[in-house]
Amino acid sequence: MNTEEYWDKRIKVYPVFQREVDPDSGLDHPFFLIKDRCPYLEEKGMICTRYPEWFYTCATYPFLLDPEGDLFYHKECRGIGQGNKVDRDVMVRKILKERERAGMIVKP
Repeated sequence: MNTEEYWDKRIKVYPVFQREVDPDSGLDHPFFLIKDRCPYLEEKGMICTRYPEWFYTCATYPFLLDPEGDLFYHKECRGIGQGNKVDRDVMVRKILKERERAGMIVKP
C-alpha cells in the first residue's frame, strides 16, 4: 500500500523530530530517536514493559499535533503503510486523550 492510500491527506510529514515546548503549558513534547531498540521493550515478543502506563511520546508515536492543530507523522516510522488507513480526526482525539492522561491538559 502506498503512503497516499494509507494516510488521511490532511496529515503532513514531519520533517525533523525534536523537542517541542507547548507555549500554553510550558511542557515539552520529546521525541527520542533511540538507536537499536527502546530500553523498555522486551526483546522476546517486542512487548512494552511500561504499557499501559507508557510514556505520552510512545502512545502517540509516530504522530505530532502542533499548537495550530496540524497533525504530522514521522516518515521514518516502520509502521507506515501497515494496517488500516489513519483518520486524522480520530488520531487527534486519541492524542488529546493521551495528553490529558499524561497531565498535559488539565480540565477545569
